[in-house]
Amino acid sequence: MTYSFIHLSEIEQNSFTLHRLQDDKSINSISASVDDLAEHFDNNSTCIIFLSSKYFNYKSYKNELNLKKELLQATVLNEVEESIISNISELDFQYDRNLELGIWADKALTNGLNKKFNVLPGNFIILPEHFLLGKKQNRILLNKDYFCASFQDNTGFSGSSDALNQFLDIINEDISTDSIEMISFDQNIDLLDEEDLDVCKAGLNLFKDESSQEVEIISKNHYPK
Repeated sequence: MTYSFIHLSEIEQNSFTLHRLQDDKSINSISASVDDLAEHFDNNSTCIIFLSSKYFNYKSYKNELNLKKELLQATVLNEVEESIISNISELDFQYDRNLELGIWADKALTNGLNKKFNVLPGNFIILPEHFLLGKKQNRILLNKDYFCASFQDNTGFSGSSDALNQFLDIINEDISTDSIEMISFDQNIDLLDEEDLDVCKAGLNLFKDESSQEVEIISKNHYPK
């Protein structure tokens, strides 16, 4: 099975770098676009689309009552109801019990991605990009144009580097800036290991496919520069 990664900082992005994990765990990176992706995949391929975390919303929630599906969604979203501007029926909601995290995005967004990638062979996984930075830690990945933040409760955010100071001021009430590890794209950063990437099996994938084939998990490697 061949594993690949795509990082989309913008939802409309049609050109990007395709990172392919080789058998020796090295990464081969090539320029690609949506139009020519089919030539890089077959039915045994798995591609993880790491989408900018700014397109998702998150709520840390411990499901102690073992609530199911619609009731779990209603309970989680009820706690953040005042911050939701969309009709709840228009949201694509998923929950992962291991991360104790609810995650949702507008269906218009996820449906658009599904339509774009469902015509291609292989299995696709849509996850927020901050999962790349590991779990249970406060980290911000920064370059001159862009930042991606990941926090101990598995929530995250992405945005323009120009807005970083404002973002830090907003979160400072809940998270001490001294606890945040600042890292750059020049550093080697461990990707989620097999245990962490279990979210791919556990239900956070926002890609809808008619296939019921289970997604396998990749081993630890490095963030593609």
